[in-house]
Amino acid sequence: MTTIPDDILELKRLLTQEREARKKAEAELEEKSYSLYVLNERLKNVNKLLEEQVAKRTQDMKSLARMPLENPEPVLRIDFEGKIIFCNEAINKIASDLQVGEERYAFDQFWEYIALNVCKTYTQKEIEAETGNHYFSFTCVPLKEEGYINIYGRSITSQKNIEHTLKATASRLTTIISSIQSAILVVDETDSVLLVNQMFCDYFDIPLSPNQLIGMDAWKMRKLIQRQFDDFKVIQNQVGKLVEERQVILDIEMETKDGRVIERDYIPILDNKEYLGSLWKFQDITIRKKNQALLEQSEEKYRNIIENMNLGLIEVDLQERIAYANQSFCLMTGYTSKELIGKKTTEIFFRDNRLGEIGQNLERIQSRRRKAISDAYEICIKNKEGNDVWLLISGAPLFDDNKNFIGTIGIHLDITDQKQMEKDLRDAISKAQASVKAKEIFLANMSHEIRTPMNAILGMSRLLHKTPLNEQQISFLKAITTSAENLLVIINDILDFSKIEAGKMQMEQVDFTVKDILKQVSDIIVYKAEEKGLHIKTHIDNRISKALKGDPYRLNQILLNLAGNAVKFTHQGSVKIETRLLTETENSQCIEFIVSDTGIGIEKEKQSDIFKSFTQEDNSVTRKFGGTGLGLSICKRLIELMGGSISVFSEKGKGTTMAFTLTFEIGNSETLEQEEKLEEAENMLPDRQILLVEDNEFNRMLAITVLSNQGAIVTEAVNGLDAVQKVQKKDFDLILMDIQMPEMNGFEATSYIRSHLNKQTPIIALTANAIKGEKERCLEVGMNDYLSKPFEEKDLIHRCSVWLFKQQSTMEIKIAETLKTQEKLYDLSQLQLISRGDKNFVCKMIQLFINSSSEALSKFKSYHKNREFDRFYSLAHQLKPNIDNMGISSLRDEIREIEQISHRNYNLDRLDYLMTHFEEVIVQINQELHQELEHLKEPVS
Repeated sequence: MTTIPDDILELKRLLTQEREARKKAEAELEEKSYSLYVLNERLKNVNKLLEEQVAKRTQDMKSLARMPLENPEPVLRIDFEGKIIFCNEAINKIASDLQVGEERYAFDQFWEYIALNVCKTYTQKEIEAETGNHYFSFTCVPLKEEGYINIYGRSITSQKNIEHTLKATASRLTTIISSIQSAILVVDETDSVLLVNQMFCDYFDIPLSPNQLIGMDAWKMRKLIQRQFDDFKVIQNQVGKLVEERQVILDIEMETKDGRVIERDYIPILDNKEYLGSLWKFQDITIRKKNQALLEQSEEKYRNIIENMNLGLIEVDLQERIAYANQSFCLMTGYTSKELIGKKTTEIFFRDNRLGEIGQNLERIQSRRRKAISDAYEICIKNKEGNDVWLLISGAPLFDDNKNFIGTIGIHLDITDQKQMEKDLRDAISKAQASVKAKEIFLANMSHEIRTPMNAILGMSRLLHKTPLNEQQISFLKAITTSAENLLVIINDILDFSKIEAGKMQMEQVDFTVKDILKQVSDIIVYKAEEKGLHIKTHIDNRISKALKGDPYRLNQILLNLAGNAVKFTHQGSVKIETRLLTETENSQCIEFIVSDTGIGIEKEKQSDIFKSFTQEDNSVTRKFGGTGLGLSICKRLIELMGGSISVFSEKGKGTTMAFTLTFEIGNSETLEQEEKLEEAENMLPDRQILLVEDNEFNRMLAITVLSNQGAIVTEAVNGLDAVQKVQKKDFDLILMDIQMPEMNGFEATSYIRSHLNKQTPIIALTANAIKGEKERCLEVGMNDYLSKPFEEKDLIHRCSVWLFKQQSTMEIKIAETLKTQEKLYDLSQLQLISRGDKNFVCKMIQLFINSSSEALSKFKSYHKNREFDRFYSLAHQLKPNIDNMGISSLRDEIREIEQISHRNYNLDRLDYLMTHFEEVIVQINQELHQELEHLKEPVS
């Protein structure tokens, strides 16, 4: 059924209301007029009888005289000058003044006005007047012979109110019709124009205003617009048929001579099936029709483009039924267009139980379409033959002319081949990853199997070297050590190469001195050099900072490799290692490291190949001097990872110079001094109970000897199960845990100790597996630290002392020394640099740190007590930049360790110690900062 627009229904309702009000007013007016007429006739008869029988019926006259007095409406008699001769009590309804038209009269003046008007013709007159909130109609009857005028008043307030209501309604209707953005024409049942707006006149170029058209016969008016159409007779016949049938008809199109397209709606106005007229609505849809035609052309154009691009296109309605499918889509799915139209996509393309899996996804897509959101997604459907077809679908919502969501349009690209390629690629990647994993496992096992006995060989050699030996024994021992170290270099080269190839190499950032690095390198190569009669020379640029921050282990590895090669390929002369400061800033230095020799040299055409993996100058070099050909390749990659570059200068038969540049941050020399003092210390582990878990007898012997020399009491366990049993029976201060062991490995033992025995004893991993990720795995299962085999004696002692903090650990010694030797625990140089001489800024920053650090201490205590580690971690993370900005070097590493422990929620005993020390240092620093503030605030004299 055709729907009537809301504005037309409102107009119909108002017209019906107006008609009913008009009928009611006319009925009331007719009734009042008739009553007045009857009353007037009675008075005439009475007057006539009184005149004829005045003498006979005096008593009757008195009775009749009371009738005006009893009348509820005003009745009065005035003379020809307007003086009141008689009036009844109803005259009190009339206010003190009355208004006729635009003129206002006082009470006495109003009667004079009536007398003046009536005496002009001495004929009966009706005069309406407004008094207060009431309206009266006065019937004025002059009696010329008697010399007076009888006036009969009646209230017409109700009638006037109805008239005002009708006028307001008519005004509203006119305003509504005028504001409607369509041409409107309303005719009554006699086909006379009731209402019309200006747009109607404009549409049809009518040279009259809307007011001039009201009341005109509609057929006459239609002649004014017939010149706008070529086929007006056809239109006129349509109008006659519509009026006759009285059915609502919408969207009738008419075309004018000038090419405009007018859309016409006809709506009959009925009241209980009684025809009251009709409403015509006209809309110029010329632009819309042109846009629609352009849109259709555009759609056809893009449909053709999509067809040529082999893209499938379908349109579906709100019930997921296909309304259109192009030929490309049919070819993709194997169906014909006839087989698809009207079918649900979910029923035809998802015939197996996968529909349940994608149902929610389809609902989400529909929800996005209703919000006018376009998107793209991949989906797998079944074609007509039952085979899987992968489609990439770009979907967009479809709307009708009224912007109602009516469905979805989707462009489909067949990506089945791409999906197969992706699957093949994933399979290939999986195989490659499996191969890499196998390689890593092999390297890990090789590392473990070789490093484990190597740890014992090197460790025992060092311990043996501390005993009294004759020269021959020393020579034999040196040969053993050298051979073991050479084998270790080869192992490290292979492992480092694997790490670099996998992109898993990471650089340390610790304090070191160039002097120590060069000494270590020269100490190692000096024996080989002396055997060949070579001189080892070192030179350090005195401008280089005493302490630098970087990766000393990798720097040592690079220099040792370069210097080792120099010794290897030099038969006479010397090998020189020197450093030179190139550039520096306030916080960093760029240093060039140079290793030169007087050896065999390298041919110019071969120099570009020496940094390639598994490459030496030629095969004769490998046969004569040995090596893997990995050393220089690893050196080059390590240097590049550290942000530097390497170059070679060589002449065949005269020697080679290798030079590389690296930039380091300036480090903390005081930290290095404290570490030197620690290395010189003895008996650092007095009476500490240490559990050594190691399946290799020689490694146990080595570790027991080292630890016992430092005063520790060592208990042995040969595997993880043995360790668990010993921990159940006895408390230890520290556990040294090997990883690969029979029965129960180190990971399993640590996990059991943490979860089942609930022991928080510090555990340090001792592993021969140097593969990347081993350390992280150790920390994840609950270990506290990691030491790779073969280890140096000092490294083992240092790690143990750090975690045995309850008996003046390495960290405590470091802090104690720092507090004693440093004048200040902080460094404001960075803050002063930022301030550019603004003391107020520095003061504000100091005060801000004092306040925030004091507040943080209070929160730390609360979080620590309540074990709120998430908040603990967040607070530590917030404090890091504050501590760095204030130059508090003694807490720089500690705050990061606090952050890590609280984040991982492990090693809580260590956290207890760190918090105690952190509080002590912060309190001391804040006291010093208060003094600093007072000094800064002193006036400059």
